[in-house]
Amino acid sequence: MSRIELRTLAGIFAAALILRAGAAILTETHPIFPSFYYTDAQRVELLVKSTLAAEKEGLPFAFNGTQSQLMQVKTQLALYRLFGPRPLDMKLLNSLLGAASGAVLAAALLPAFGPGPALLSAALCAAWPSHVFFTSQNFKESPSNLLAYLALWGFMALLAGSTRRTASAVLIAAGVILAL
Repeated sequence: MSRIELRTLAGIFAAALILRAGAAILTETHPIFPSFYYTDAQRVELLVKSTLAAEKEGLPFAFNGTQSQLMQVKTQLALYRLFGPRPLDMKLLNSLLGAASGAVLAAALLPAFGPGPALLSAALCAAWPSHVFFTSQNFKESPSNLLAYLALWGFMALLAGSTRRTASAVLIAAGVILAL
């Protein structure tokens, strides 16, 4: 990827981050959709707060939900332990991961389609309204998308005949995110 293409991708990432952070802040102060859009996030928030309360009393962590919800609960618990119970922090982290997923998608598509289509895909991912919304909230979409795009990048690197080192690094990154 040339310098111009890298700068273009950096600009797309910055725009994606600004859009997502803006949506996160907006929805934290003025929800833009009916309350049922936020049911999953409200359930996770309740689980996180009840887990923190149980920890204060010395009770064990009790969870009843899906694996993807468990990933979100554990991530949000870690943030709340570090910075206090502020849902906006989780939304901003997801905004960062959502913006990064567009850049990773471009890197994944580059070997097969070249810089033009790869950068266009990143731009569309950065500005697509539903992607902006769902990756700016305290939902599980941001890490899931990033994981999927990292895995795609690793496999595309392997298929394109890139070094095993590059493909291995990307696949290991995807594995680390999955483990987290």
